[in-house]
Amino acid sequence: MKTLLLSSILLALACAAGADAPKTPEDVPLGVNLLRNSGVEAEAPALPPAGKKVFWNRERTGGGYFPNWPPDFTYHEREGSGAVELVDDVSLEGRRSVRLTCALFGNNGFYFVQNVNVPARGGDVFHAAVYVRCEVEATMYRSLALQYRMASGKNEQANVTAPRLPEGDSPWKRIELTSVAPAGAVGVAAVSFKVSNTPMHGRVWWDSLTLVKLAAAPPPETPAEAR
Repeated sequence: MKTLLLSSILLALACAAGADAPKTPEDVPLGVNLLRNSGVEAEAPALPPAGKKVFWNRERTGGGYFPNWPPDFTYHEREGSGAVELVDDVSLEGRRSVRLTCALFGNNGFYFVQNVNVPARGGDVFHAAVYVRCEVEATMYRSLALQYRMASGKNEQANVTAPRLPEGDSPWKRIELTSVAPAGAVGVAAVSFKVSNTPMHGRVWWDSLTLVKLAAAPPPETPAEAR
């Protein structure tokens, strides 16, 4: 964990120093966390800013979403869900995490996504992970996903549904996904994490969402090499 945190700091310092963002799959470093604000440590209001909410339709009904809350993420709200906020009394590392306090008879859950632009090709291997802690009175459903940007212009999703957490108090548990980029992929477009079907009582936290490139696919053959 500390090694991954250090690699993330080094990558951030390189970006701050003016290093170019990766332009090709070969430019993407191995073993380095590629997400920004992974531990939700960047300064932000504890609650989603009301003025940032974007509704799904002009009638302003149903759930909406909050761009750049926390910074570099988008929080997708579920209509009738409990309160979601940044807190500093519980964290995996650092000082902050995101907490859902379930609403009585609510449609409880949350969905966070970070859009990225990580060049990739089919056969590259990526690993995503997030940590979850809960105090709930029933089981709950969790899902972690990567979206690949395809040469066709469409996105293709790879996801994992972790085993449901049983009711009761649970320490931090890791949800992880190892995925091989499909043929025709040209990049990773987004990393997302969802918790749903949570009970009417209890609290759920998440922290430290990461994305790491584990291995590179062999470069494509040139016409001369193919002969």
